[in-house]
Amino acid sequence: MIKEILKLMSKGDFSLIEMAQNLSISQDELKNRMHMMKHMGYITAEDVMDTRANGGCALCPSAKTCSDVPRTMSMKIVTYQLTEKGKRVCGI
Repeated sequence: MIKEILKLMSKGDFSLIEMAQNLSISQDELKNRMHMMKHMGYITAEDVMDTRANGGCALCPSAKTCSDVPRTMSMKIVTYQLTEKGKRVCGI
C-alpha cells in the first residue's frame, strides 16, 4: 500500500479525501499510513499555517486548488511532499 500512496502522490495534488477514495481505504487508515511514511522518511509534512507569515500559502503547491474560505488560526492545513527516498521507492 505504501508504494500505491507514493505513486498517487507523485501524480499530482490530491486532498486526503480524494486519495482515500482513490485507494479505497478510510481517511483514518490513510492518515495512519501517511504518519508512518513520514517517520520512515518517504514524505515530509509542512503545516502551511505555521509558515503563512513567511509566504506559506503563496509557496504551497496546492495554493491554486485550495479553497478561498477564510481560515482561522485553529485550522491546520498540512501539505505532504515526497522525499528523494520516497521518489526512489515509487520509481521516480
